Amino acid sequence: MARARIEGLLDRLELVLKLIEQVEAARDAVLKKAAPADEAEQMIRSLTDLRSIGPDFATLLVREFRDRWLCWTRRNSILQWRQRT
Repeated sequence: MARARIEGLLDRLELVLKLIEQVEAARDAVLKKAAPADEAEQMIRSLTDLRSIGPDFATLLVREFRDRWLCWTRRNSILQWRQRT
């Protein structure tokens, strides 16, 4: 029973490590492209040009903060529109 549980945990660990590799590969691919595909990729490149910001933190800032900011602004514009009508 304990052996089966340990093997299951090791399988999960292997899966998580594969997923991390995929995420890191996608992150690094943004920096290796000749030209950015969209505004988010351009922002990531600009942030990595700064000395103290690496690709990990730049990707986190752009993907998380930008998406939440866009969601918040869309929600506020919808609320403002509903208040006008």
